[in-house]
Amino acid sequence: MHSWNEWFKTKYNALDTLKLRIARDKYHSRFFIHDNINYLNFISNDYLGIAKHENLVDALKSGVDQHGVGSTGAPNLSGLSVEHETLSAQLASWLGFESCLLFNTGFQLNSSIFSQLTDENTIVWFDRRCHASHIDGIRLSQVKFYSFSDNTLNNVFKRINALPEKRHIILTEGTFSMDGTCLYLDKLLKFKSENPNNVLLIVDDAHGIGTLGSNGYGTLEQLGLPLSGIDILIGTLGKAIATFGGFVCSKYNIIDYLKQTARGVIFSTNIPPAIASSSIASVALVATDTGTKLRYTLTQNINYFLELCSQYNLPVYNNTLNISPIQLLIFDNEDTTTHIFNELRTKHIRVGKISYPTVKKNAPRIRISLTAANTRADIETLCEALAKAITC
Repeated sequence: MHSWNEWFKTKYNALDTLKLRIARDKYHSRFFIHDNINYLNFISNDYLGIAKHENLVDALKSGVDQHGVGSTGAPNLSGLSVEHETLSAQLASWLGFESCLLFNTGFQLNSSIFSQLTDENTIVWFDRRCHASHIDGIRLSQVKFYSFSDNTLNNVFKRINALPEKRHIILTEGTFSMDGTCLYLDKLLKFKSENPNNVLLIVDDAHGIGTLGSNGYGTLEQLGLPLSGIDILIGTLGKAIATFGGFVCSKYNIIDYLKQTARGVIFSTNIPPAIASSSIASVALVATDTGTKLRYTLTQNINYFLELCSQYNLPVYNNTLNISPIQLLIFDNEDTTTHIFNELRTKHIRVGKISYPTVKKNAPRIRISLTAANTRADIETLCEALAKAITC
């Protein structure tokens, strides 16, 4: 029998790549500041660049003055405040749903709800690019599940139609964290409308909500699709909203059911009220003309980046179809991405270097997150550096 020391040593040595954890000195939406060096920041999910906006900061300070630091309990006991209720109602109203439930994190949300939405008569169908938290949650539920890809979606529809006695959940994301825009959402909405009784359609749009669409409703709005066509919308407060937490929107009965059964809510201390206060201020900002202007700037930045990629002949993944701030250069070996990452770092540019097991072994990638805080000059510097790094 191997000792624990031997077991961990074997696991550690089996890692293909050791991933560095870099602690920044302080946050700036345009720069990543490390060791007192300003790096151009293309690794942030603060898509609108509002994490240090005075409205959010002032609301947080006021919330701390009123409530202190923590929430002091789980929401079903002593941890629920007026701010939590206000934020939930605000999110539901803004996105056009009947009700909303807050979670401490998106990961906690996704690992909690599937156990409550499934039983022995349920089958879950999910896009294989869905977030790890979805996969963990589905596995924990012990439900029967299958994964699919873009080119197998029609086969999924046929298999669902062949099993009318079962209840089916179809799960996907509006914008994938490592692959960009989902390109078949229109097909899902159509199939759902044709199968209203035994299909539950769930879309996680953590990267899209607040970021995309003229009103900030997310990827569906950006693609001209109605949010009313889905049953459950999953979102996060930690990206475009720039605070902390996860949330799920749906009908009253579904949300009320999850309030009473989702273990990630019942058995966890709640989000601090001060964070909820800051989130209320952020949603109010994102949902107004200020948010519209920031999304316009972000869209212009995405378009300008893609224009320069075409000019420099950069191999951007789905460059004519990916409308999200997550842009990707996918290669077939780790050495290439490591070289590009290091070359950009020497020029004080930070991008994401994504490798196995986050993505497939033969598909490492450079991940670029664009925000409204980036300037055209920043994007020009990035694209010029990428072109030189790829060719040298």
